[in-house]
Amino acid sequence: QKLARDVIGTPHVDFSQAAPNRAAAKAIEAAFGTGALPADMINIALSDVVVCVAGDLESSHNVAALRIKDAITGNPAAPRNGRLVLVSSQCGELADFAEPYGGVWLRCRPGDEAAVVDALSKNEVGAEVAMPLVSGDEEAARRVLDTARDEKKTVSIIYAPSPVDVVAAGNGARAAANLAIALRGEKAAESLYVLPTEANVNGARDMGVDPERGPGRVALAQPGMDFDAMIDAAISGTLKAMIVVGDNPPMFAPDRARVQKALEGLDVLIVIDSLLTDTAKAAHAVLADVPSYGKTGTYTNAERRVNRMHAALAALGDARPALLAL
Repeated sequence: QKLARDVIGTPHVDFSQAAPNRAAAKAIEAAFGTGALPADMINIALSDVVVCVAGDLESSHNVAALRIKDAITGNPAAPRNGRLVLVSSQCGELADFAEPYGGVWLRCRPGDEAAVVDALSKNEVGAEVAMPLVSGDEEAARRVLDTARDEKKTVSIIYAPSPVDVVAAGNGARAAANLAIALRGEKAAESLYVLPTEANVNGARDMGVDPERGPGRVALAQPGMDFDAMIDAAISGTLKAMIVVGDNPPMFAPDRARVQKALEGLDVLIVIDSLLTDTAKAAHAVLADVPSYGKTGTYTNAERRVNRMHAALAALGDARPALLAL
């Protein structure tokens, strides 16, 4: 963001999976006044009731999934008997920790997750609303959630937004926030976890890799183009050059053919990466970065804790850390 704004003088800086994360963050900010929730992920493993809204959380966020399993079964030294309400269109590993342990899997069609969670929220405030389910016991879910209103219980609502569907990501975050408020009232923010779609999404946005906000997520008077607008501009020929650092849009962004067409139409494409990605193969110039374990710096995890990293490997060949290359 410093290279873009201070050196080149362009406000157009973003990353390929930013849009769904931005949509989810805006929904949480609308509900609580901030996107930085105080919930501590350690408490997930201590929860009496867990509501998880996700695809296959075991594949996308395995640490969070492990803590949910700990809440349900614990371990031989400290057994647990928490219950899980899983709202998911996919048959992931967490489904085995729902109904067999007194919870329920509310299986829905892809894209209907927010509607199911909205129905749960409205049922909590006294309005009977049908859920768009493929299978699952609505009454069993309501019985589990009845116990979540007890202030003595520890409750966790976990939402993993779609990495490609911006509208679904925003709607799901809003629905999860409403459910947290319905179940926990003033303590809702302490029970809600909105997970980033990729590692260090929070760190990137905190550092200003965002067309709408600079470092510290300070709103900008003159926002730049977001990723999708950049792709459209490259296809139309109004955007001529792009620098891609540690990202691979043909892999991470939807509509691979559209993204590749945009990259191929650029007059200049410069890539800084530790891997020879599809984006690097299409570049006019490639600078070799070192892998993450060869860097010294920080990353910010899903609960916004800043973690220190120390290089465990010296740079090989002509590779050098991207920070130095920039």
